[in-house]
Amino acid sequence: MEFDERTYDIKVNGKPRRAHGKGFRAVLNSAATIGLLKYCQANNKPHPGFVVLDSPLTTVKQREGLETGDSNEDANIDPRIEPSFWKSLSEINDDIQIIVLDNKEPNESLASDLNLQLFAGASASDAERKGFIPI
Repeated sequence: MEFDERTYDIKVNGKPRRAHGKGFRAVLNSAATIGLLKYCQANNKPHPGFVVLDSPLTTVKQREGLETGDSNEDANIDPRIEPSFWKSLSEINDDIQIIVLDNKEPNESLASDLNLQLFAGASASDAERKGFIPI
């Protein structure tokens, strides 16, 4: 990944961000956002120390189940992206907080390495959490 100063946008494998499918762009945006946070902390630049990622994996399409209108770029997203995303988050320093709001869940083996809060919705039992902002 590199930054193109002419367009003020990132490039991956020599291609501009906009040339990739929307699922891959969402993952790229998350990576760039987390990278900026890490850069700011490593170089004593101002940053609140946390980021909120809204649905970074929801639009990622795997090789099967493509909807009409999906590009070939979306069809060719490596199926290892989602587990790698969760794995990389599990390895981030404790002084960085990343809040991920998504319908996708990490592998059970990584759940203990993340502070995972699952929301059960309106039908939640007393032992479950209804939503991000409890009612």
